[in-house]
Amino acid sequence: MFKTELDKILFEPPQLGTILFMPGLPQSGGIIHDRSPYGNHGTITGATWARLPSGLWVLSFDGSDDYISVPDADSLDISVAITVEMWIYVNSLASAPMVLDKAYATSYYLQLGVGGSITFAGKDAAASTLSSGDGYIVTGKWHRIMGTFDTTTDTMNIGVNGVSIASATNKTGIIGVNATQIIIGQVNALTGNKLNGLIGLFRICNRALSALEDSNHYNQERHLFV
Repeated sequence: MFKTELDKILFEPPQLGTILFMPGLPQSGGIIHDRSPYGNHGTITGATWARLPSGLWVLSFDGSDDYISVPDADSLDISVAITVEMWIYVNSLASAPMVLDKAYATSYYLQLGVGGSITFAGKDAAASTLSSGDGYIVTGKWHRIMGTFDTTTDTMNIGVNGVSIASATNKTGIIGVNATQIIIGQVNALTGNKLNGLIGLFRICNRALSALEDSNHYNQERHLFV
């Protein structure tokens, strides 16, 4: 049977190392299902489903009280290498929205700045953090963003739309492991940095994707977001 590109993205087995993949298949009961082998399903609070012209379903956050919570699991407690990737559309950057937070001070997170920067962190006592300059994220437009950290090479990278925009090779330490849930759409304590916008095709991998993989994912998926 012929499969469209959307079918391939939504239903074919996820890439090697995937520990969380929420491709956008609306479900009843406020659950967004994880298609990784680990079943790290998320609970939707407030956020609503929106369907793009391509047929892809994404989640919309109102900037007030919306978020997704994913319970802690061994598969999500990453200490060696990680990639976080997603498509994001922001209506406002004024809150410096936290896209993903697994304990802001002691583990990994991905955050946007008010000037359109991106910060990715894999924290422990060494507090390994990488930030881009301003202007890479603008309101009213879809972007594919990716953050990676490989502790075996002390390398961090941030990419936008398949292109690296910030990198460093001197990031020592390990990624902090804790028993805290993942929150998507605001800080873990639910006290601020709330996202006003949309998120689609959200993934976490337990390895650092290469620049070529980042570019390939962007080119495979971008037609779904125009």
